Amino acid sequence: KGETCYLPPKFMPKDGKGILFLDEANRGRRAITNAIFQLIYDGRCGEYVLPEHWYIVTAGNLGDEDKTFVEEGDSALWTRFMHARIEPNFDEWRDYMKDKGDHAVLNFLSAHRKFWMMPPELSAYANPRTWEQVARLIPLATSPEMSFSFMVGSIGTHATIAFQKFLREHSELTPEMVLKDFKKAKPLLVKMKETQRDAFYGLLDAVVDEVGKQDKVAKGDIDVLLEIIT
Repeated sequence: KGETCYLPPKFMPKDGKGILFLDEANRGRRAITNAIFQLIYDGRCGEYVLPEHWYIVTAGNLGDEDKTFVEEGDSALWTRFMHARIEPNFDEWRDYMKDKGDHAVLNFLSAHRKFWMMPPELSAYANPRTWEQVARLIPLATSPEMSFSFMVGSIGTHATIAFQKFLREHSELTPEMVLKDFKKAKPLLVKMKETQRDAFYGLLDAVVDEVGKQDKVAKGDIDVLLEIIT
């Protein structure tokens, strides 16, 4: 009676085993950082005690390097972690994106990977998150002007101009069109291979991905792939 009790959040683990993931750990206020310190150092926070077979993993931003606001914290906290720098991987991201929005984004980036991850800016710039946003928004655009606005507002002007140029030059060719009507696509593929080799091999990657989605690969699709390659 007459005492204050600390009530932990409902989502905090009470038993079992697992990983407690603390995202954006270096973006919180100092009071939050201090609470994390106690949780990591003592396995508790106030009256809450972390179960024995639970482990703590945190993630954070890089500060000046990626143009984000962070609390630097101190060595007493950060030396209690094992640090790992996670670098994005285009091939893994492409697999993740296969069923998420407009496929032209993957065709373009397969041919022009320098636009996938551009230097951070304090405005719209091209990175995996904003490219996913573009891929999801393009199908919703009801006019070229709206599509352009979506792109500029997500990936910035430089990447938008390059992407739109790619769309103008190669809009007739999609992986689906190559597989369904190879006779019509063949002269366009020949021209692309001669004049835009990066775009050609990017499209080839996309065709292979499309074939890979099939539960059973048709012989005709295999023949198409072999003819494209040779």
